[in-house]
Amino acid sequence: MSTFSDTPLSALASAMPTTSSANWKILLAVTIGCLLLYALQALSPIRLLDLLILSIESAEKTYFAAMEAGILGDTHATALASLQVRVSQIRQQTLANSQSLAVGLREFFKGHSFTILRGIRDARKFETEIEMLKEAHLQSLPSNRGISATLALRRRKTASPVNILTI
Repeated sequence: MSTFSDTPLSALASAMPTTSSANWKILLAVTIGCLLLYALQALSPIRLLDLLILSIESAEKTYFAAMEAGILGDTHATALASLQVRVSQIRQQTLANSQSLAVGLREFFKGHSFTILRGIRDARKFETEIEMLKEAHLQSLPSNRGISATLALRRRKTASPVNILTI
């Protein structure tokens, strides 16, 4: 037998607001609004511009390392120059548009963010092509003990700590 009465519980339950369709609509509208604001922030041209600059700098670093190794020819120099010019134009346009919120939003909805994303993709693709050429060049060298040891040490740097212990 319970010594507690059910009346306080029923009074509390009746005081709680019931969930109506209007409450769900408000919750849905707030959720969609938050998702849109997050998407606007994530695809903000200024934020993406930072990623583009990091991508082109990484590609340039990889390019110059490959040039010092004597792996690349003139075609890659032309491709890098073209990529640098395109990145410079994108950066100039993005900085000009960032001075006004209205202009920035208009350019965002015109798809300027996707232009920046294409630039990031192209810079990473260029870097990947050079990395592939470097690997192919290393594999084509005559196999001797010094080169094999160098390859193993280089790959150890990029391996995770768990893999280093198992090598």
